[in-house]
Amino acid sequence: MSDAKEMAFVFDEAKCIGCKSCVIACKDKNDLSAGVNMRYVDEVESGTFPDVKVRYTSHACHNCEECVCVDGCPTGAFHRDDEYGCTMVDTEACIGCGACEESCPYGAPMVDASIQKSRLCNKCVDLVALGKRPACVDACLARCLDFGEMSEMQAAYPEAQRMTGECSPRTLVVPKDV
Repeated sequence: MSDAKEMAFVFDEAKCIGCKSCVIACKDKNDLSAGVNMRYVDEVESGTFPDVKVRYTSHACHNCEECVCVDGCPTGAFHRDDEYGCTMVDTEACIGCGACEESCPYGAPMVDASIQKSRLCNKCVDLVALGKRPACVDACLARCLDFGEMSEMQAAYPEAQRMTGECSPRTLVVPKDV
């Protein structure tokens, strides 16, 4: 896996309008059941009237360096993709036990009750292999999402900061106050 690319999402907090077009594009492309998402948009309100502020955050699997979902999977269904270095789930090997869902501190994997298998953002590697971008990135109305090799994303977004967390997530965030 040493030749694998280090892929990353970039999220620009200042641009997100909370429309959830990224969520809908992901659901459509992956034919997800009702209630199952592989991308999420969180809304956080702060302040008091009349000075109320709203911040939106779009996120999916953070493609962590230290993947507790991979380590916790009893069947090996969760693994690192050798070509793209992305965290992936093999639904054929998955038994739907939910160990991945319980272990991930970011809530990225989700057991789809309709198929009794875990689902996880696969970074649309089928599209990426064709030189395209993930469905969520193309659908983003505000253009607050991007995806590519970590080094290229860091060069394109020098103000972006690597998200911090216990599993060393590979997500870059352009802070709202930049």
